[in-house]
Amino acid sequence: MRYISTIKKTISDFILIIQSLCMRIIAGRRLPGSAIDTYGRKAAFVFLYKRDYSNFIQLLCNPLSILRYFEFQFVLDTLKEQQYKNHLDVSSPRLLLLYLLHHNKISHSHLINPDKDDLLQTQHFLNVLNLQNKADTATLDITQPLPFYNHFDLITSISVIEHIPDDGDIKAIENMWKALKPGGKLIITIPCSKDYSEEFRDKNTYNLKTNKKIQEKYFFQRVYDNDRLNKIFSQIGKAPQQMIIFGEKKKGIFYKYEKELMKYNLRKAVNDPYYISRDYQIFPNINALPGFGVCEMMFKK
Repeated sequence: MRYISTIKKTISDFILIIQSLCMRIIAGRRLPGSAIDTYGRKAAFVFLYKRDYSNFIQLLCNPLSILRYFEFQFVLDTLKEQQYKNHLDVSSPRLLLLYLLHHNKISHSHLINPDKDDLLQTQHFLNVLNLQNKADTATLDITQPLPFYNHFDLITSISVIEHIPDDGDIKAIENMWKALKPGGKLIITIPCSKDYSEEFRDKNTYNLKTNKKIQEKYFFQRVYDNDRLNKIFSQIGKAPQQMIIFGEKKKGIFYKYEKELMKYNLRKAVNDPYYISRDYQIFPNINALPGFGVCEMMFKK
């Protein structure tokens, strides 16, 4: 019985791999973030060699979740050919950091995350890919003052501050800006829409100690409108040097996708390269969005 179950799982995974590769080919040159997608798929075979089958399948079939394609491409375009010696990352998706370290875009990274389990997974990836000497990790809370001042020449926080409850996003921006040295770059991305909204879920997804239950649900994220975005600008004292807005072409596409993702997991996610190239585009501003989008910003101190 166990043997039959193993065969079924192998066949199912093989189908997912083929489907994922087909979607990647169909997306073709229209796919932003393709360099990091390719890096993730190649890295998958290192995990296979280490007999880490779960991460092998995940990286090979879904190296980037759907909106990360645009976000990661923005980071690459912003960094260009310059190398950064001292980098702080605040809880960003780990594949971007692994790519930057592997390609020597960054000499050394200091990675902080309040979620210990997620940080342990990052440490595992660093070890497997032999990048552990180029990064250190710490379970620090970005809403608390950091033990750094005018220290980093690059700080990144990709799709993070929207998940911090109450006014934690403003505190996070304040602390990151203080830790950035003059001339340094701060790169952040956040979800956005014409209308401000907040989302609550049954679980405390990111294990934040500050996240308290409200009517039996935990705060998950805020979706920024122009007014809330201006609070970030006010905290920093200026608008970003670079800002790009991208989002769904038709209202409701993203939330429909997210609902199906929760039901089908990897079977849905393998289509991400095709979806992102077909259903999303860049918009001139937040008010031009028909629905859900992401705002990508770079501030220079």
